[in-house]
Amino acid sequence: KNIGKKDELSINLIGSHYTTNSSQFDHEWRIADNVDIFNNDMNLKAKQTGIVGEIAYTHQFEKGKLSSGYRISNTAIANDLVNLLGASHYNVNYLTQYLYSEYSGKWNKLSYRLGLGITNIHNKTALTTTDEWSPNPKVVLSYDLAKNQSIRFSSSFVSETPFASALSDNISQLVPNIVQRGNPMLKPQYISENNLLYTFNNKYIDVSARFYYNNVKHFFSQIFIVDEKIKGYSLTYVNAKKFFETGLETVINLKPFANNLLVIKSYLLPVSQHIDFDDTRNFNHSSFQTYFQIQSEYKNLTLSWQYSIPSYRLIGTYLDRTENANHIFANYKIKNFSLSTGFYWLGMPSEYITNSFEESLVNYTRRSRIFNNKNMFVLGVSYDFSSGKKLQIQKKLNNSTAPAATF
Repeated sequence: KNIGKKDELSINLIGSHYTTNSSQFDHEWRIADNVDIFNNDMNLKAKQTGIVGEIAYTHQFEKGKLSSGYRISNTAIANDLVNLLGASHYNVNYLTQYLYSEYSGKWNKLSYRLGLGITNIHNKTALTTTDEWSPNPKVVLSYDLAKNQSIRFSSSFVSETPFASALSDNISQLVPNIVQRGNPMLKPQYISENNLLYTFNNKYIDVSARFYYNNVKHFFSQIFIVDEKIKGYSLTYVNAKKFFETGLETVINLKPFANNLLVIKSYLLPVSQHIDFDDTRNFNHSSFQTYFQIQSEYKNLTLSWQYSIPSYRLIGTYLDRTENANHIFANYKIKNFSLSTGFYWLGMPSEYITNSFEESLVNYTRRSRIFNNKNMFVLGVSYDFSSGKKLQIQKKLNNSTAPAATF
């Protein structure tokens, strides 16, 4: 709602309700004498109601704009659960409130955004209640070095509540003597993000280089621990003492003919990651991620080829390999219609690999190759109903409720 020429009021309200039924049955036994090795029979029925509401106010000054607002998010879940520990019924409630204010403006070639907020996280699980407050400062500075060059610095500090499955009291058996469980005692994590971005462009080349350093306190991480209750091991979520990663993300677009007839795009990301746990274990990992694309546009026809060299990323105590890619696509526009076709994973299956670190209490390796994806052919048609129309609708607030809770 516009209030005069300089003031605007925005209200956003979203609600959702899910009823989910999940089941899992794993049974292993010795054929010779029918003795159970393990028997995992689990059923979960969850009724979940979520709501997100936000109200925002903006005022346009002569040399800047002030934005202020308040957002509240609440998720309530009623669980009926049967698992290895027997039957149980419990309710959980996750509440997050965020109050913020931000001023943005420009002084000569310097653009700036200065913000300050405060977040309250109030989570009530089956075993405990967490109530934490944290400040959320934000700084964004942008400076035009020349007509085709700019530099941008951003820094922010935010708090993040654990997701429902991580806080769940559920337990499931993976293999004999090893189970997977949530952790109702999990605390919020605090994320400090810092970015320095440089951009350069002319008719032959576009370059963006982003150096970033992210530091997370109480980082959510899955890890294997000794579990005295089952006299074995549990894969569970813990708050790591700290986690940080630093990298240099570079995107280069080459245009040899100074147009879109041929565009060679490369994505390069050397990254270093480190995680510390309270039990003195720590893991370090460095990787180099790469992605390439060659694209050609001629009149209404667009052709593109995409290729990646998979690399490993540190996810908790796991090393997950990124998805491989060798794709080719074509798109042709006829007035408002678009016809598209292409192949995924030319000459190769899609492949996913996960390994545990040598320091992990449990040695875990998983390799999945989906041969049905090899040379996957796709064909599509679309129609643009808005072509030629002037669409002035702009969504000011973009919120969403939590997805349905399952295992």
